Amino acid sequence: MFDIRLWLLKNGNRIIQDPIESDLNLKVLLTVMAVDQSETLLGTPQMTVIGVPIPSIAVYRNVRSRGRTEILMYALDRDSETLVHEFNIGTGEAKYDRYTFVFIINWTSTDLDM
Repeated sequence: MFDIRLWLLKNGNRIIQDPIESDLNLKVLLTVMAVDQSETLLGTPQMTVIGVPIPSIAVYRNVRSRGRTEILMYALDRDSETLVHEFNIGTGEAKYDRYTFVFIINWTSTDLDM
């Protein structure tokens, strides 16, 4: 979570509640916010047959989740509304992958001596 007020205070700025007393106005934009999920499945998907739900049987499954966000902030002059400064506060990305494999292993065990 990102707190704009805390970021401004940490960088040595003063926050004024009355807009008449301020020198600059800030415009904060969330320019990109995206979440994408895709799935690859080798097996049978979940289905319903004659009202009976059948769970999916996955030999191999890969679920990929991606997220991206970008925050921009512009400082505008209070009187003329001209751009004074542009801040690229941050870009964030997240990645989460979940894999499912089914292993079938065959082995024999004996206590007989050869």
